[in-house]
Formats: sequence, C-alpha cells, structure tokens
Amino acid sequence: MNPLVDGWYECSESKPYLNSLLKRNKRRTFGLLEKPNVDPSFSELKSIKCKLFLVGKAGVGKTSTVARLSGRDVPPNHEETLGIHTTNVYWPVKAKETNEVFMYNLEMWDAGERYLHKFDYILPACVKNCDAILFFFSITDRYNFHRIICRMPPPGSLNFAIFVVFTNP
Repeated sequence: MNPLVDGWYECSESKPYLNSLLKRNKRRTFGLLEKPNVDPSFSELKSIKCKLFLVGKAGVGKTSTVARLSGRDVPPNHEETLGIHTTNVYWPVKAKETNEVFMYNLEMWDAGERYLHKFDYILPACVKNCDAILFFFSITDRYNFHRIICRMPPPGSLNFAIFVVFTNP
C-alpha cells in the first residue's frame, strides 16, 4: 500500500511547494547547505533526508542520472567526475493518513571512480551516514555486474539499502 497521496503534485495545493523548487521556471539546484524557501504561512515543513551514494565505473551514467533528476542538462560529452560532487534534489509529498506535507531531500553523492581509488578519504566520506548505495552498471558490462554482486555482503549485514541501476550509455 502506498502511504503517499498519488498525484498530489498535480493539484493546486502542491503548487506553492513546487514553486519553491523553481527558478525562472526551471528546477533550481541546491548545494549541501541550501534548502527551498517555502512560504512561511505554511505550517512547519518536515524534511526527510536520504543520503544516496552512486557507485560505478566511469562512463556508466551516474552523473547523467543526477543531472536528469535535478533538472539540469545532461552533459553532451563524458568527463569523469573530479573528486566528489554532491547534489540535493527536493520533492514535496503528502501522507495519506495524516494529510501532512513532507519535503524529501535526496542528497546524491557522485564520486569519480579514479578518485575513489586515488584518495583514501573519499570512500569513507561517501558512505558515512549513507541511507542507500546505488550501483550503476552498463547493460553491456555483464562481467563487472557479476564481480560486484559476488562480493556483496549478505542481506541484513549493512546499515543501508542497496539498489542496482542498469544504464544504456
């Protein structure tokens, strides 16, 4: 059962919340210390933060996925992410039972593969307080998928969720 009101973002009640995410009719990008400015006449807006760490070989589409979700243009040419790039994506939702509005904050951490191996402080920073890890694989790279799956710890031994994302770069 879905605990959220389906299609709530399409009704007029959601417009003030959605407008706080826009700048010149385009989705606004938020840094780590920024958040949407919602009209103060609304009751206290609760935020649900989810830290997501994106993992995968260079060129599989991690940065492109983040760009699409955050409303930015997808880079036309591949360039490996330098160090760590964080992006916050906000989205308002309404709970069915309580009629309470929440603002989801998806904090996405995208680290370049080469830099994960080169600098030993990047991986610990990315997984600290992580809620989920998204493993990205090219649909054409069967070997790498099997290699990672075989090394995953057993279910229940981790403090975060694991998602597998297949891309077609």
